[in-house]
Amino acid sequence: MSSKFESYATDIVRNVPSDNLKEIIELTMKKCSLNMGSNYTDEVLQRTIELIKEDYSYMTINLIVSALFRGSMGHFGAGRLIPKIIAQWLREISQEYQKEKDHKEIEERFKVTSVPIDLKKYPMGTALNLKIDWLTSGAITSDEWDKIQLKTLAEIIGAGHQPALENFGIKNNLKS
Repeated sequence: MSSKFESYATDIVRNVPSDNLKEIIELTMKKCSLNMGSNYTDEVLQRTIELIKEDYSYMTINLIVSALFRGSMGHFGAGRLIPKIIAQWLREISQEYQKEKDHKEIEERFKVTSVPIDLKKYPMGTALNLKIDWLTSGAITSDEWDKIQLKTLAEIIGAGHQPALENFGIKNNLKS
């Protein structure tokens, strides 16, 4: 491509000096016009640079160039080398970029290996099951349900003790 492109390929548009951005886009537009078998005017070049600076300054140069090349090769449908069509190509690549960015964020969240809660110290599933058993057996009422803190119940179980309703200031309705 060019030494300017190689220097700025991974930089975002707003960080690229205007003269260098113009040179990169102009070279790209020349190749795109060759791909499409058409020419473009200086006004089209200027408007394209304005569109890129105004609406896509957060994207990297390589994504912008990719949008123009792919668009000129028909990957985003037929069209001419005019600002309206170029804006459509840039929107397409922007949407792809956003999807990829969102996907990477989700992947990063799944890579986090820290355990949100120590399940040996706080056996939450066992505590929840016990709480449900107490409710369904009639040992507690639905009003008493909220008086039993799940974390506290899990701590008692995790410490190896047998929890009782009395730990929560509740009288067992089955023992009456």
